[in-house]
Amino acid sequence: MQLTDTTKRVFFEPTSHSYVLDGETLLMGVTSLMKKHGLSPDYSGIPEATLRKAAEEGTAIHKEIQDYENGISVLASDLISDYKKLGLKFIASEYQVTDYETVASAIDGVYEGSTKKKVKLVDFKTTQKYHRRPLEWQLGIYKYLFERLNPGYEVESCHCLWIDKKARKIKDFIPVEPVTKAEVESLLEAEKKGLIYMDENEKPVCFGLAIPSLNRALQGTRGHLTPLTLIRLLGCLRKPDVLDLCLVGVDPEYLNRGVSGALSLAIMRMLKENASLKWADTNLNLEDNYAIQNQWRRFRREECKRYRAYVKELSV
Repeated sequence: MQLTDTTKRVFFEPTSHSYVLDGETLLMGVTSLMKKHGLSPDYSGIPEATLRKAAEEGTAIHKEIQDYENGISVLASDLISDYKKLGLKFIASEYQVTDYETVASAIDGVYEGSTKKKVKLVDFKTTQKYHRRPLEWQLGIYKYLFERLNPGYEVESCHCLWIDKKARKIKDFIPVEPVTKAEVESLLEAEKKGLIYMDENEKPVCFGLAIPSLNRALQGTRGHLTPLTLIRLLGCLRKPDVLDLCLVGVDPEYLNRGVSGALSLAIMRMLKENASLKWADTNLNLEDNYAIQNQWRRFRREECKRYRAYVKELSV
């Protein structure tokens, strides 16, 4: 089977895990696209070191299977033994797909289907929890891009190869029902327009409240609202240089699904579109709130104040 080779135009840079089209245009990976639109599992509450270690372990397991399929000698293991029992007929590993406009990514495994013109797409997962909906999106996007690149070929089924990375054994080989072509096209259209993809009911799933900082206008007024103070307040409202981030709310149904990434994008766009804005004040964040701390790592940041609370119980 001869598949379209996208590597002639799209280069993958492994250090930054980015895709570059024709040497100049940066394309988004499928995982990043899903995270931005709140469609992926949210790991923002997990320390970065833990995530990095898990990613390295997952990469090693992927490589072991890929080496086996590519004819490279590997040590006998339960993982390879379990994999052989699946009876999959290998076509390609890390097959790169793209729309040459917005997104690019690599499919873990492409396998023969029931006929010469049909294939199976398989994604390898080493996570502790099986995330059904994100996989439906991930494999749905892969299916859409694969069939677009290879007209005449049909993706007849999608699967998740769920692996226990500690035991190095296969937990399950799970059929996945991918999202529809229309859903994928709606997501890509939202990305092109700079919008955040909504759910099927177009119901808002999160909100953020930010206001221009009025601190400088009120400095030295001692609480008196004079004409001069009003002028300074109007100046802060029209051309603010500091933004106060006040409140964030997320629909409980959408917690832990990457919504924080979408909010970060909205903040960055707001800062970019308002030339006078130089800073955003996050106000108080708990230092052990890993979700919010990981979110602010996307920005150039400065810790300008720290508070400590001490408690002593008094016996009466």
